[in-house]
Amino acid sequence: MVANNCLRGWTRSGIELVHAQSPRIYYNTIVGPESAGYAGVYFFAAEGTGAEAKDNIVWNRGLGSSACFRVDGPFPFAPGASDYNDLYASGGGSVARVNDTVFAGLAQWRAHPAAPDPHSLSRDPLFVPGDNYHLAAASPCRDSGIPIAGFLYDLELDQRDALSPDIGADEYTPGAVSEAQPAGRLPRFELHGTPASRGCATLVVGPGISGRLDVTVIGVDGRTVLKLGIPNPAPQERIDLKGLPTGVYLVPGPGRRFQVGGSEVSGHSLSALSGSFHAATR
Repeated sequence: MVANNCLRGWTRSGIELVHAQSPRIYYNTIVGPESAGYAGVYFFAAEGTGAEAKDNIVWNRGLGSSACFRVDGPFPFAPGASDYNDLYASGGGSVARVNDTVFAGLAQWRAHPAAPDPHSLSRDPLFVPGDNYHLAAASPCRDSGIPIAGFLYDLELDQRDALSPDIGADEYTPGAVSEAQPAGRLPRFELHGTPASRGCATLVVGPGISGRLDVTVIGVDGRTVLKLGIPNPAPQERIDLKGLPTGVYLVPGPGRRFQVGGSEVSGHSLSALSGSFHAATR
């Protein structure tokens, strides 16, 4: 899976998939170089037709043989599996190239037997000035995507619209600055160990919590990895987050504190914490 990335400045392809089985490509912003022979997303010798590509901005600024999507080998998409993208070719290249067949624009691409991208755009995505790929207020990519289960946040951890998310890595936020804001708007913790290890962090219920407490743990790619619902938790109740693979996670929401490595981080609501926390693994 490739999701919630901003990709630019590559030497061959933004995303290159070789002998891939059912890859998932969601919520990426891919902007190509102004030269020939490049692909935003390149499928080589795809195995099966299980690929999905949705909610991506793929801007082909290249010349000649460059393409937003390039396929060498079997066609990777079933009908409807590539959709709600912005496939924009502005430099003389094409929207897609499948083996030796060139699909210059979106209309030609939709005429492929698999009928890809029926709801997609082919328009300038309109980024804010400064070459940072935040969406401008007038961007046609705003509210033009489709929700993907488990992807609640964008590249910068802004929450995506639950019904009409934006296309690309950035969910438009009114008043966003022209530079990429640092990650860490939500508190985060890290679990360290071997790739096969499983970690356990502990949340401690803080003051002012009443009724049901919902805990959502997300990865830095914005995808939900664990959800818990605790009815009527007691103050200072400890909630174990077990079985998480080694990695970096974030826990949104107020009124919680971390216990990290057996030592509680006290005196702070979880929503006020930032930085990386090293949790014990077991």
